[in-house]
Amino acid sequence: MDFAKMFQRGGIIAGTAAACSILLPIHGASLSTSSLTVWALIVTGAAALILQTGKYHVAERVEVIGITLKTSCAPSAPCPSTSSAPRYSTRRAWCPRAMT
Repeated sequence: MDFAKMFQRGGIIAGTAAACSILLPIHGASLSTSSLTVWALIVTGAAALILQTGKYHVAERVEVIGITLKTSCAPSAPCPSTSSAPRYSTRRAWCPRAMT
């Protein structure tokens, strides 16, 4: 069981490092080996520091606030109106019914 949890932690750290590397490549191009390594070290160090100091409640509160803001802003996000949606051409060559 503990052996399987190592893979789970590795996947979480690698996924977070990959997302951070895409968002802000530190050393080299995004998703390069050097950028992923640096981000993996930063993520691992930050997680160890949060757990060692017992400040997980601070990180949890920040995440709850962030998710709440994203959820409350989502309904007001701009959506394309139906008037600007692409329309099918009425020419016979492009009309699917004309081809039958």
